[in-house]
Amino acid sequence: MARVGHPHPVLARPGGAPTPIETAASLPLGMVREPVAVTTVPFRPGDLLVAYTDGLVERRGRTYDAGLAELCGVVDAVRDAPVEAVADALLGRLAGAEDDQALVVLRHVDPAARSPTPFPPQ
Repeated sequence: MARVGHPHPVLARPGGAPTPIETAASLPLGMVREPVAVTTVPFRPGDLLVAYTDGLVERRGRTYDAGLAELCGVVDAVRDAPVEAVADALLGRLAGAEDDQALVVLRHVDPAARSPTPFPPQ
């Protein structure tokens, strides 16, 4: 992954605390003229990844680390919920800054554990 000016994404593995992934620094997207450093991490079944913009964790009068800790706490509390519910919980708890706010929540689903599609083929 490449964070191109955004904060380190957070990875929650089953049974583990949500943790920021140390990724290589790079200029924001659009300002990059040279190849961007890419960080590779294993993404296993059950893993949950949250990528977000700094507006979700930065606030006047609060440190970045405090905002990151709050994000990790929300992820930890709802980690087993559907990704849409994880996103809703994060936005419900952390939204409200003056800066941009966006996030992407991904879960690695084990293909062997997936239920069959609820819609019959047509």
